[in-house]
Parts: sequence; C-alpha cells; structure tokens
Amino acid sequence: MISTRNNFTALRYTLAIMVALGHLAQLSDVQAFAVFSDWTNASMAVHGFFVISGFLIYRSYHHLPVWKEYLKKRFRRILPAYILVVGVAALALVLVSDKGILEYYASAQWWKYVLYNLLTLNFLQSDLPGVFQHNPFNIAVNGSLWTIKIEIGFYLFLPLLVHALSILKESQRSWALLGLLAFSLLYAEFFLWLYQTTGNEFYSFLHRQLPGKLCYFISGILAYRHWNFFQQHPHTIGILSFFLVAASWYLQVDWLSVFSLAGLLIWMALIAPPVFAFLDKHDYSYGIYLWHYPLVQIFTSQQWWQHQEWTMFLLWIFALLLISAVSWYGLERRYIRKGKQA
Repeated sequence: MISTRNNFTALRYTLAIMVALGHLAQLSDVQAFAVFSDWTNASMAVHGFFVISGFLIYRSYHHLPVWKEYLKKRFRRILPAYILVVGVAALALVLVSDKGILEYYASAQWWKYVLYNLLTLNFLQSDLPGVFQHNPFNIAVNGSLWTIKIEIGFYLFLPLLVHALSILKESQRSWALLGLLAFSLLYAEFFLWLYQTTGNEFYSFLHRQLPGKLCYFISGILAYRHWNFFQQHPHTIGILSFFLVAASWYLQVDWLSVFSLAGLLIWMALIAPPVFAFLDKHDYSYGIYLWHYPLVQIFTSQQWWQHQEWTMFLLWIFALLLISAVSWYGLERRYIRKGKQA
C-alpha cells in the first residue's frame, strides 16, 4: 500500500525551480547568476518529471483502467494552463515587440506560432514577430514547452503499453519493460553521439524526442511495479541511487541516472518523512515550469537585469510566483476538481 502522505508535490516544486534557475543562468547573460548553473541541472530535473509521471500515471491507470476517463483527467491537468501560457504570450508580447500592432498580429509568423504551439509542435515556430530578437542567447518565447508534447505522448502511449503487457505472462512483463527501456536508452545515446561527432542540431533534436525520453517514464513504471522490493530495501536503494545520480551529474553521463533517478526520487517521495504537506493544496509547480522562461526573456530583452541584478532577481521570483498562483487558483485547480467530479 502506497501512502497518500508523500513528498511528490514538494519534489515537483524542487524540479521546477531547478529548471527555472538553470534557464535564468543560461538566458540572462548576468555573470552573478552563473552560480545557478553549478547547483542546478535543468536536463536532469526534466528527466525527474518524466520519472514521476511514469510512477504516478501508471498507478492512476492501474487503479482505474478506463482509457476515456484516464485521458480526460490527464488532459484536464495539463492542457488548460498550457493553452493559457501560449495564448497570453501570443497576445501580450506585442508590448515588447519591435513590430507595430498591425504588423505583429497580421504576420504569418504570429499565426504559425499560435497554431503550432497549440498543437504542441513548438519546434516548428518558437518565436514571435520582433520579440526577443536582440536577446543574446535565444529568441524562443518559451523554450520549456518542448516537453509538453512528450508528456502527452506518454499519456497516449500508456494505455497501449498496458494492453500489450496484459497479453504477456506476469513473469515476462518486467523483462518487456526493461527491453523497451534499453531501446529508448540506445536511441538516445545513438543520436547524442551523432550530435557530438557531427555538430548537426537535427540529431540533438531527435535525441530529445519521446523515444529517447521514454526510458525515464519506464523507470518510473518499474519503480511502481516493484514497490514491494523497494520497501524491503529502501535505504540501500536510496543511498546507492543518490551516489549514482551525483556521478551522473558530475560526469554528465545521462544513462547513469535512468534507474538511479527513479530510485532517489521515489525514496524521497515515499520513504522520507513527508515535508511541506501543505503544498499539496497549493501546487504552483506546473505554473512555475510554464511561465519562468518567457519571464526571463522579458527581463533580458528590457535589460532589467542590468539594474541591481539581485533586486531584479527577487522581482522575477515574485512575478513568477504571482502568475503561477493565479494560474493554479484561477484555472488549474478548477479543472482538476471538475475531473474528480466527472
């Protein structure tokens, strides 16, 4: 029996903040913020989200394997806030655009941004007319949104996976999952190697797509399926996982973290004593993830970091938490409650 008192929400906050601080260091061009690059790992944090999704979403579908209700609940959680951030960016960023109002909204680029981003095909149009064109490192409006199509892909894939596993004997199911995990890992490492040897950005793009990230989702599923084993050796698994994750971080070797990240996160979520339980009712983590990137880009484009950068940092944090709170109370929580009532 898995306790309902856990640290999953606190972990989501931690991972979202890691991503936000990592992007702040990367995009702001402020030397003082470079320290965040040393203490955060945005890529590993994103992988952590995928692990948690594998564990929780498989558990949800395992308890109620009705795919229509399952998909309704999943989409109610992820799509309203996503549509909001795409829409607000498309409408409001005219205020920081180099283009005039008519030129901005009449541009084919604007319409492509709205269409492709609503379809979660962000890579087809990541920037808006005249927006962030002078930012030093990236002109994308929201470089965090690429993960949403992968998350939706996981949602759609899971019922098919569960059906395929049901055909197999119980003793064969974990081996099948391990085979799928190995395929995903080989896919990711192959395209990463191609990118590193050729410098072709297309290989980096393929490396980041669903087949290469499936291994983290599967590791979360395996953690759930072998929960009894986890309970028998919790601290051994947790300590070993911690050192392997640290080695993966230090050596920048992603494959070391595929199993160990799942071991560490599940230990922190379910074995460690619950902390900050009140956060369960105030889950701004998704909002932090969705909104931090465009806020960094706005501050950078307006050169606000150049005036007392740490004061601006606090202002950025305040704005991010405020927008995330509005998203949670005004939109996300309502749709979650509707999903529970349906």
